[in-house]
Amino acid sequence: MVHSPSRRDLLRSGAALTALTTLAGCSGLMDSLGEDGSAGPLATVPDGVTLALTVDAEAVRDDDATKTLVNAWFEGRADPDYAAENRPESYDDLLSRFEDDFGLDPTAVSSLTPFFNGSGFYGLGARGGAAVVTADWSAEDITDSLSDSMGNSYQEDEHYGQPIYHPETDSFYGAGIWLGVLGDGEYVVGWEGAVRETIEVTLGEVESLDGRMQSAFATTRDAPVRFVLDIPLGLVPDEIERDDTTVYLEPLNEVATVAGAVYRDGNSRGVEVTMAADDTATAENLVDTVEGYLAYAEQGSERETMVETLDEVAISRDGSDVVLRYESTVDDLADTVRAFAEPRDDRRRRRDTPAVAFSFEYDESAGTVEITHDGGDTVRASEIRLRGTGFADAAGADMTRGGRWRGSSSGEIGDEPAVVAGDRVVVGVDGDYELAVVWEPEGDGVSATLARDEGPKA
Repeated sequence: MVHSPSRRDLLRSGAALTALTTLAGCSGLMDSLGEDGSAGPLATVPDGVTLALTVDAEAVRDDDATKTLVNAWFEGRADPDYAAENRPESYDDLLSRFEDDFGLDPTAVSSLTPFFNGSGFYGLGARGGAAVVTADWSAEDITDSLSDSMGNSYQEDEHYGQPIYHPETDSFYGAGIWLGVLGDGEYVVGWEGAVRETIEVTLGEVESLDGRMQSAFATTRDAPVRFVLDIPLGLVPDEIERDDTTVYLEPLNEVATVAGAVYRDGNSRGVEVTMAADDTATAENLVDTVEGYLAYAEQGSERETMVETLDEVAISRDGSDVVLRYESTVDDLADTVRAFAEPRDDRRRRRDTPAVAFSFEYDESAGTVEITHDGGDTVRASEIRLRGTGFADAAGADMTRGGRWRGSSSGEIGDEPAVVAGDRVVVGVDGDYELAVVWEPEGDGVSATLARDEGPKA
């Protein structure tokens, strides 16, 4: 069948997840355009790239949230059964090890502007990508670090009169890491073509990033992390399928740009992404496409933590723009990051998760929804829980709040009651309810959403 999800499905968007690793450190502002109308932070980025980011490294480091979230990640990875030998244990340890391993002080970096050309061989064009770095380092500091880490000595040359450094021996496919000097404390590091072009842009010999990309970047909110993306259409399939669900992705071909920012709002951190379409009708189609894709992605999600997090992503349409936004407090984000970092055995999870079909029948007059086991595996009643919102008191309801299954359980596993086909539970709800039937075996540390439903007013 063709999936036609509600707008609520988009609240399970993977867009939030992709931003979680950069949600730390979002204090401070960055001007989107220079006083002379130039591209500001993107002024040195060559034309033709498909992705460009700007990072105010000082603002990121100075934000306590950065340390909190990085430490939360290491706490989540602290299980001794999974701990890697000599891995960093904290944010401070990470910075210290970077300096020890690369011989460069990471706190000397003030800004980063990475950019990529996402076309051509394996998604990287001949120019590949690079990063413009402003740091209190010397060119010798950087080439010494590259020599040690790449196992290759470096030679100095010139490009349009500017110093440029390259490895003496070509690496695999010739994609060695080059270094160009743009000015005092300003460098470009990356593929040869990207390094050369960046020098040329800086000297005014070639054009910087095109006006369409610059304009999209300029409309993002002020924040230490900002980005703009031109979707490489050759990498987007016409459709994707899983089981009986098909999602058509053709409307993504109508997206002009994707731009966004990772921001700070008091004690909260958020990410905002804008997909710019050509007109309102196209934007409406785009909403449907994105909703379908995200619902599809949720079907492949096995972690309850991911589902709970993605439930907080919101979508809106503003004319021809489709906007996705995720925001949470630093403490809640730390809990989420910690949970995502916890290792698990995927093979065991896939083997043990029961395959069950549940149906939902809503009775508006009674204020209830009846959930029925329609077929599939038998599951211990103690391992099934109802979660969600919109629970309410109702006459004759088995459950009026979330918790362990309180309906019929006519089967048996060992000496324990179990839910089999035909068993049901009546739940008191409001018309805007959102419920999930969750499998959660005690003591296993894993869970899975078996079924979901929402009321007509959700």
